[in-house]
Amino acid sequence: MIHRFTVSATGSITQPSSAQKLIVRSSSASDTTNNLTIYGINDVALATSEYDLITGQREYETTTVFASVSQLMLDAPATGTISVRAQGTKAVGDIRLDALMADNTPLTIGLVGFTDTYTFKTVASGVNPVVIGASTLDAATNLATAINANPSSIFTATAAGNVVTLTDKIACDRLIPYSMTGDEEIFSLRLPTGGVDGALIADLAPETTYVGGATTFFSEDGVAATLFALTEPTSNPAVINGRSVRLHIRIDGTVLPITIKYQVTVDGIHWEDGETVIPALPAAGNGYYAVNLAENAIHKMRIVVTNNMNNVDVALSVVAIYAA
Repeated sequence: MIHRFTVSATGSITQPSSAQKLIVRSSSASDTTNNLTIYGINDVALATSEYDLITGQREYETTTVFASVSQLMLDAPATGTISVRAQGTKAVGDIRLDALMADNTPLTIGLVGFTDTYTFKTVASGVNPVVIGASTLDAATNLATAINANPSSIFTATAAGNVVTLTDKIACDRLIPYSMTGDEEIFSLRLPTGGVDGALIADLAPETTYVGGATTFFSEDGVAATLFALTEPTSNPAVINGRSVRLHIRIDGTVLPITIKYQVTVDGIHWEDGETVIPALPAAGNGYYAVNLAENAIHKMRIVVTNNMNNVDVALSVVAIYAA
């Protein structure tokens, strides 16, 4: 009997309409220890990936520009739904300075629970100081400068007269509301509005760790790619029904070594690494291996790609041969 290992499509990915940075958030505030890897092609047609810590309901923007997305992978299940979106529309608000303020007057802006405080000072000192100056125009200019100099700020700021316009750095409809507090006799505060979410690229539902396309680890000509760049998928199980197994493995087109392993199970739930170590599949060339597995009676098995740093798609074939 011969079995060719497959990887099922999971979830749905909609490609961005143009090369762009992507926006990520969770529906749950508690998702702050999960890491998401996005795989795809960048704006210069090279395979790429980006690995980031989820920041709960606070959106973050990738530093990588993605022209297309092939797979999404979480290192651990999340509590909420992890959404990846294209660029949308940035919210805009403003602050009008109606009067000069006294030394040490605070102004707090940001998202509820995640704010920055700017302190107006006659002489700059402390964290996020804003020099008051001789007029509200000076104070507004200096406030915009302080906001733009603050790396934790979610806004970019521009000053015109005594008004500072705030534009969100991320083009989306924020899940967490904006927050602005200050002396109403000094500041007229208009919360940012107009943020619109971009098109949905993909959702990872709660307890889901993978979204991606289908493939079969079999390339008859050694040219057709079966393992996408930078991805490390796990195959669907093969039912062996208590036989011993010989694996035939072929790799073509690698730039860097690839490592794979097999896992076995009796119940289809509890998986264990197999007893036989499969040699690393070589870099800079092609390779063919025949590996007799140590187990005499395998019920079910699957193939796990454990390391793939290749920046190009490669042709990986893994076939299990066993008695009928």
